[in-house]
Amino acid sequence: MTMNFNYLEIPLLLKGMMPAGIFKPMLYVGPTFNFLLSADVKEHSEQVGFPTRDTTISVPDSTRNNFEFGLALGAGTTINAGPGAIIFDVRYTFGFTSIPKLTASDKASGQKEEDVDMKTGTLAIMIGYQLKFYIL
Repeated sequence: MTMNFNYLEIPLLLKGMMPAGIFKPMLYVGPTFNFLLSADVKEHSEQVGFPTRDTTISVPDSTRNNFEFGLALGAGTTINAGPGAIIFDVRYTFGFTSIPKLTASDKASGQKEEDVDMKTGTLAIMIGYQLKFYIL
């Protein structure tokens, strides 16, 4: 079984740079605001003598949070190269909001929020090229 959650992430990051020759290391930190675009569960079933089946089920809105708050921490560097710079960047985002939410029937059956606590964590690695140009 595979659970797929697609988010639109809007980070608000504070970035600090230390110019040191051709290398310019940077650190950044800040909150992220994540909006759930889609959520589904994919199940792959294989049984001897039966055809293989893939089933996709959409996760109902009533069982999941559509907004998530997180914190991003990252580091990187830029290296001067020609008219621009090569950028290396690594970021990890910690999700603070639990993805599933309990329904009234779940609470009535004795389930607690901490029993279904599931949060996201995202590792992002970026390599790019930044063009530098000036407007007079």
